[in-house]
Amino acid sequence: MCRETEEAAGGGLRFGLLGAVRAWRGDEPVPLGTPQQRLVLAVLLLAEGRVVGRERLIRALWEDRPPVTARRTVQTYISQLRRLFGPGAVRRDGEGYAMPVHPTDLAEFLALCERGMRAEALALWRGEALLGLGGRWVAAERARLTGLRQNAVEALLEQRLDAGDAAGAAAELSALCAEQPLSERPHGLLIRALYAQGRQDRAIAVYTGLRRRLDEELGVRPTAELASLYQRIISGEAVGGTRLASGDQDRARHDRTGHGGTGQDRTGQDRTAHDRTGHERTGHERTGDEHADHDGARGPRGEAAPLSATHREREPDVPDLPNLPNLPKLPDASGGRTARPAQVPAQLPADTSHFTGRDDAVRRLAEAAAPGPTASAVAVVGLGGVGKTTLAVHVAHRLRHLYPDGQLFVDLRGAGGEPVPPGTALYGFLRALGATASAVPESTPDRAAAFRSLLAGRRVLIVLDNARDSAQIRPLLPGAPGSAAIVTSRSWLGDIADGRTVALTPMSPEESLALFARIAGERRTRAEHAEAAAITELCGHLPLAVRIAASRLCSRPHRPLEWLRRRLADERGRLAQLRMADLSVESVFALCHDRLSPERGRAFRLLSLVEGDTFSGAAAAAVLALPPEEAEEVCERLVDVSLLSAPAPGRYRYHDLMRDFARQRCAERETAREREEALERLLDLWLATARGLDRFLYPGDSVPDGVAPTRLPEFVPVDIDGAVDRLLAESEGILRLLCGALTRPGTDLVSVAEILTCLEYLTESGSDLVPYATVVRLLVENAVARGERRAEGWGRYLLGYAHYRRGDADAATDEFRSARDASRECGDAVTLGRSLNRLGIATRSAGRAAEAVAYFRASLAVWYERGDLFPQGSTLGNLAPALLDLGRLDEAVAAARANVRIKEGLGGDGTTATARYLLGRVLIGAGRPEEAVDQLEAALGMFRVRRLRLWQEASRLRLAQAQLALGRTQVARMLAGRCLEAFRRWGEVSLAREASAVLMGVGRGTATPTG
Repeated sequence: MCRETEEAAGGGLRFGLLGAVRAWRGDEPVPLGTPQQRLVLAVLLLAEGRVVGRERLIRALWEDRPPVTARRTVQTYISQLRRLFGPGAVRRDGEGYAMPVHPTDLAEFLALCERGMRAEALALWRGEALLGLGGRWVAAERARLTGLRQNAVEALLEQRLDAGDAAGAAAELSALCAEQPLSERPHGLLIRALYAQGRQDRAIAVYTGLRRRLDEELGVRPTAELASLYQRIISGEAVGGTRLASGDQDRARHDRTGHGGTGQDRTGQDRTAHDRTGHERTGHERTGDEHADHDGARGPRGEAAPLSATHREREPDVPDLPNLPNLPKLPDASGGRTARPAQVPAQLPADTSHFTGRDDAVRRLAEAAAPGPTASAVAVVGLGGVGKTTLAVHVAHRLRHLYPDGQLFVDLRGAGGEPVPPGTALYGFLRALGATASAVPESTPDRAAAFRSLLAGRRVLIVLDNARDSAQIRPLLPGAPGSAAIVTSRSWLGDIADGRTVALTPMSPEESLALFARIAGERRTRAEHAEAAAITELCGHLPLAVRIAASRLCSRPHRPLEWLRRRLADERGRLAQLRMADLSVESVFALCHDRLSPERGRAFRLLSLVEGDTFSGAAAAAVLALPPEEAEEVCERLVDVSLLSAPAPGRYRYHDLMRDFARQRCAERETAREREEALERLLDLWLATARGLDRFLYPGDSVPDGVAPTRLPEFVPVDIDGAVDRLLAESEGILRLLCGALTRPGTDLVSVAEILTCLEYLTESGSDLVPYATVVRLLVENAVARGERRAEGWGRYLLGYAHYRRGDADAATDEFRSARDASRECGDAVTLGRSLNRLGIATRSAGRAAEAVAYFRASLAVWYERGDLFPQGSTLGNLAPALLDLGRLDEAVAAARANVRIKEGLGGDGTTATARYLLGRVLIGAGRPEEAVDQLEAALGMFRVRRLRLWQEASRLRLAQAQLALGRTQVARMLAGRCLEAFRRWGEVSLAREASAVLMGVGRGTATPTG
């Protein structure tokens, strides 16, 4: 079969879904382009040959908010898949599409599992299924595929257990149970594995912990099969060929009856209780002591009893603590044992029954808060509702056995209006440690000194919750080794925590979904997995928001999850939905907001008007009408109190719900005129920025007549990297702002068009064209509705270029003609000349060279009349290939060289790069490949500096053609192979076709003329 026929049939293709979506033709990977295109491919592949309706594809891509261009965009993605895999790769069937069944790693995985080869099957997974894709459809499919993997993992572990590898299976099953705290099968296998190792007490603890969680969270009991397994274990019966030794059976009887036992462990040695660090807790710490450690009870003969059943039950829920450092030796005040306070306080609030995730934060906080050679303090900081108190209390419970002299807790109310004075907190601590009221000093410094003296030689854990600032907590910190303080705050406390700070961020999607399931119910969450994932996404994975949302659903067991998801999808009413009883996300945010000074409060609210995932200090300065240094200082102070985050130097971000809160408060407290003025200043900034970038990247290019001057000075980049970085960093925010501006009456459409023109770099950099084209289309719609012909012509020119870049030549030509007519009617010479130039390019690409030459000459007439050198050169450069097509070789080379001379005279490597590229292309066609190589190599270097990826690969293609013409086949093959992959990834059909032609020419050993 020839290659063309094979591609048409999609032969030799195989696909990967168990990880990132991938494709191979034979052993060669096929680049798949944007995440949206890979998502369309995944939907078709998982349909396994069945027809997928167009509306289903639209919902998978955009869920409930498809753009007006959704149907056309889907058609574009289908066309790109056909270009990648062959014309027959995707067939049209009514209102849907279908893809033939191809080999996939998923099909191979299922086949291997069917044959019992589960280890080989699991080795096919390269990460989570459909890695890198998002949305509700992806979440649902990922959950289904993950369930298949989970079944295989459990079956494989059961095989290993049956084969006698109890220890190895137990290690993996422990991790599996921690991930799935309500799943009965892995717990049953873990119980069997522990029992097979002789660890009956641990097996019983796993069962009782599971039973408690099932009862608390689902209201159900373990299955009869699991309950029967438990009964056999506590009776010491054989389970899967395993039976307890006689000594173990004696202890089993002791555990059931409370009698018997010899005071020795199963190794025959005297039992001495050990804490989790491996240090002995000697018998005299409990025997004869009136105040035994509250983590355990005394045994019948005075020895420290094993961990309580309650403590054992919690162990599967939370990751094991890290290896903590050796405990310091404390001063000996009583003949070899540490002195105890008059009473042992245990003030920690109850640990949450559904603590979920946060493994890394738990580890880091536990390590930092463990007893050490000096008194330690560790801070947990983050925005309100992120779970600081929950984490601190949870870790404090996990560490309390390391602090036998007590645990103190106080809510300092630092986020509210009336924080607790340090002296008041110290009075409570001293009384809790046994001091009489009359013995408590009057002044705060004296109380702090007495507190430190009382802690000397003891191990006490102090939790200072909700601190306002360092001044509030400094008197409450221990001074001697052995004790530690965990501080939570919305403000950074670097001077107190001595560099030991856990910055708590919102949960990962997996963690927040697990938290949601533990509250709303595992079964309900599994049944409506996609809706549950969407709810946690709309909650911004903020633990408080997720808890409230899940709790609301608990009180409405018959409501579908879609009911809440639809309400949360409305940004204007989202915060109102995240309220239950006296708890709400809005009230938590308000505590911190209401503490701000009037100036900072206004800044916090106005900055929420900036669009984009992040925003720059320059944007803040424009919105706030402040000098850049003052605006940056305001933003940094908001970061200090966790109202903003700083993901990169000079860039800032709101949490999604915090942005909703800020915008809500802004609408309430700032007037409509204040908001409009802030947005006008921001639009002025982007116009000044876009103009500066355009002048730097394309020196000498025309600025259209009549464009209003900006109030801010134009942005002046220092170097090319700075210019490109600025453009790419701000492009998302600029496009979103323009979308919003185009929905408001009175927006200057010509200014919007100019900004979009200056952003044309995005269309040549390999970036996703869809957001850019969406704004351009909205501009055209507004211009037509308002009858503004100049803005319409400008917008249609830009829309035509977007169509051209996406390979839709017919649509591009229609828009360029409309742009020509509108600009001619309103006297916009610049847009007229540009439209004529683009019409020449489009008609030349369609094979009508003579018609193209006429368009180019008409465009040149406009530029000659205006005296604009830059567009003269560009049009001459575009005219040259059309003359080449007509066999007028000398004229073609002369036109291309004239373009280079003009651009060199204007200065700037960027404009010269394009001119040299066009000259090199024409020289190949004129039979002068040696000269072409010099021009193209120079152009490639310039494009590389400017990070114009599309032009880089186009230059490699022309170099490949030149090298093939010179007989250098190996170099030609390397260059063409590299650029072909990029063209396919970006959907550049005609360029990909030319690269393929070079590779075919290499195989034949013949040159391929340039197109």
